[in-house]
Amino acid sequence: MSNKVSLCIKLILSLMLYEPCEAAVGNVSCTASISSSCELYGNAVCACYQKLDSGETCSRVNDATECVSNAVCKIVSSGLKCTCDTGYYDDNFGDPGGQCKVEIALGAICTVSGFADECVPFSTCMSVGSDLKCQCSIGYYDNDVNTAAGTCVLELQSGVTCTRVNDATECVPNSICKDTGFGLKCYCNTGFYDNNFAASGGQCVAEIALSVTCTQVYIQTECVPNAVCQSEGLELKCTCSNGYYDSNFADSGGTCKTELESGVTCTRENDATECVPNSICKDTGSGLKCYCNTGYYDHNFAASGGQCVAEREFGVTCTQNNQPKECVTNAVCKNGGSGLKCYCNTGFYDNNFAASGGQCIPEKESGVTCTQNNQPTECVPNAVCKSGVCICNTGYYDDNFSTIGGQCVSDHSPLYFELDFTNNRPSHNIPKFHTYIKWDNNKNIDYVQLLHNQQDRLLSLVNDISTLDDASDSVREITQILYNSAFEVFGRSVLINKNENNIRKNNEWFDEKCAKERENFHKFRNIFLRHPTDINGQFYITARNSFNKAKRQARTRFKRWKGIELCITAKTDPRKFWSTIKPKNKSHCEVDNDVLFNHFETILGDIPPDICYEVLDLLNNIQISEFHVDFLDSEITDNEVIKAIHKLKNYCS
Repeated sequence: MSNKVSLCIKLILSLMLYEPCEAAVGNVSCTASISSSCELYGNAVCACYQKLDSGETCSRVNDATECVSNAVCKIVSSGLKCTCDTGYYDDNFGDPGGQCKVEIALGAICTVSGFADECVPFSTCMSVGSDLKCQCSIGYYDNDVNTAAGTCVLELQSGVTCTRVNDATECVPNSICKDTGFGLKCYCNTGFYDNNFAASGGQCVAEIALSVTCTQVYIQTECVPNAVCQSEGLELKCTCSNGYYDSNFADSGGTCKTELESGVTCTRENDATECVPNSICKDTGSGLKCYCNTGYYDHNFAASGGQCVAEREFGVTCTQNNQPKECVTNAVCKNGGSGLKCYCNTGFYDNNFAASGGQCIPEKESGVTCTQNNQPTECVPNAVCKSGVCICNTGYYDDNFSTIGGQCVSDHSPLYFELDFTNNRPSHNIPKFHTYIKWDNNKNIDYVQLLHNQQDRLLSLVNDISTLDDASDSVREITQILYNSAFEVFGRSVLINKNENNIRKNNEWFDEKCAKERENFHKFRNIFLRHPTDINGQFYITARNSFNKAKRQARTRFKRWKGIELCITAKTDPRKFWSTIKPKNKSHCEVDNDVLFNHFETILGDIPPDICYEVLDLLNNIQISEFHVDFLDSEITDNEVIKAIHKLKNYCS
C-alpha cells in the first residue's frame, strides 16, 4: 500500500514541478532532460526529478545521474555530495545551486581575485594589469607560455635540468635556467643560495648577511660573497674569508671587500680591519695608508700594492741585493759567497749564533755582559767575551775609559806605522823640528773640505787598483794624502835643541813603575786634548794623580834604600861614608854644621827613615883628636864641634 502511495506522490510532483519526461516505449528507460533525471515506474510511466547542483547531497556514490552536468556523486568529508568533475569548477564556489563549468585556462579572464577554484589546477585568479586573470600559483609555472593550453607544473628546484636558457619561468624563485658547462640547469641568482646544499633539489634563499647566524660551519654557500660560516664564541656566524674585510666594520648589512694592500689609501686610522694581514692603517705624513707592521715588509717592494710578509732572519735566502726591506731590522740582503742572504749590518750580530734564523741586535760594548765565552760574535770589533763580559783584545783599549760602554780602539795609530814621517834632512847647521798633529774640533769642516777638494785623486787611486802591489801603493798614497791634509789643518812644529847636554834625564829615583804611569798619563792627556769631554777629563786627572803618587812613592823608596846603603858604608868604610855625604859642589872640605846637615837631609828627606846606629854615631859622636881628659867635664861649644869635624875631614880619618 505504501509503495503505491509513494508512486502516486512522485507522479503528481513530477507533473507539477518538473519538465515532463519523454514517454517510455515498452520497458525502455525514460529519456532525461538536461535539468532532470527520469525513472521508469511500471509500463510507460516515467517519473522526472530535478538534478542536484554541485555541493548538494546525493544518494548514488560515483553516479552522475542525479547531479548536474559535469558532476558526480562522491564521498566527501560531509557525506555524499555532487562534486564537479576534474577540469570543472563550481560557479557558485561551494554555495548551493552551483553549476560545474570548465576551468578557466591560464591567462584567461577570471572573476574572483585570490581564488583558485575557477582556474586550472595550481593556478589562482590574480590581478594582471587592470584585469583579473588565472596565473600559476607560487611554486608552479606555466609549461606552455605561448598558448592557452598550458598547465601549472611544479617549479624546478636548484640544480634540476631545465629547458629555457636564461629564463627564470620554470625555475624556483630567485633562480634562472642557464648552462655552466653541465647542460641547462636551474641555478640560484646572485645573492641567493641552494638551501639544500646539494647538487640539486633545493630552494634559492637569500644569502646570510655578515655577523648573522648560519648553519654550515666552514661552508661559504649560505653566506654573502667572500664570507664563510665560522664559530664566534658559541655561535656560528658569517664572517669574511681570508683576504677580505667587512665594509661595514661589524655593523649589520656589510659586504666583504678585498683587503687593502700595503701603501693603499685606507679610512680607519690605527685600525687593521681593512688592510691586508700584518699591516695597519696609519698616517706617516702622506695621508692614511696601510703600512706593514714591525717585523714585516711589502713583498712587492713598491710604494703600494703588496702583501706584508715576515722579514727574513739572518742567514735566510733573500732576493733583493743590497736592499734591507726584506731582512730583519739591522740587516741587509747581500751575497756573502753562497748566494743572496740576509746579513747583519756593521755593529750588529746574529743573536742565534747560527748559520741562519736569528735577529740582528747591537754588538755589546766593552764591559757589557755577554753569553758566548771566548767568542767575539756578540762583542764590538776587537773584543771577545771572557768570563761573561766583553773585554778588549790585547793592543786595544776601551775608548770610553769606563767600566762599561766603550768601543775597543788600537793603542797606536796605524797610519803612523804605515808611513815614515821622520824628518830626514841633513843635521849640520840646520835646526831640527818635531812635527805632530793636534786635533781641533773647531777645524773639522776645514779638514773635510780639504779632502773633498782631492776627491778626484782619491777616487782615481781606488779605480786604478788591479794588483796587490797597486793596492799597497794606493793605500800608502791615500794615507799620505790623509796625513798631509790633516797636518795642513791641525799640524804643529816644534824646534828641537841640538845640545845633547840639555836633554832631560830621568832622576836617579825614577823607576820602571814611574815610567809606566807616565806613559799612561800621556795617553789619557792626549785623549782628553783630542776629545775634551767630562769623562775624559776625569780619566786624565786620575792618571795624573796616579803618576804623581808613583813618583812620591819612588822617591821614598829610593831614600830608604840610600839610608840602608849609608848604614852599610858607615859600618864598613867610614872614609867612603864621608865622601858620599860631602857636597859635590864644594872644591874644599870646609863646611859649616848647617850646610852639612842640610845636605844630609837633601839626600834622606826632611823626615829620614830609620838610620842605623853607626851613622848616628858618626854624626853625633865624632871622635876628636888631641883632647885632654880634663876637658871631658867641661861644656863643649858648637865651635869646638865644628873645629873638630874640620880636622877629622881634613885628615880623612
